[in-house]
Amino acid sequence: MVDGCIIFDITDNCPGLPTGAEAKVFDKFYRGETNPAGGAGLGLPIVKGFATLKGATVTAQNRRNRAGAVFSFAFPESATA
Repeated sequence: MVDGCIIFDITDNCPGLPTGAEAKVFDKFYRGETNPAGGAGLGLPIVKGFATLKGATVTAQNRRNRAGAVFSFAFPESATA
């Protein structure tokens, strides 16, 4: 627990996020320019919407010591009741 929040981190081993796109990945229909995968760009906005309804904040950043991204969910302790 950090600052009264329960933190969940989800990491991947993909190439990571484009520089400056850490907040954009949560925009509807956003897809990275070099993203070869299919999809409509709605997954992360939906996740963020559900988390926000529970009072959580969601952030994305690149991993510091290797390739990949980290998606962090911070739920206030009151959301677990």
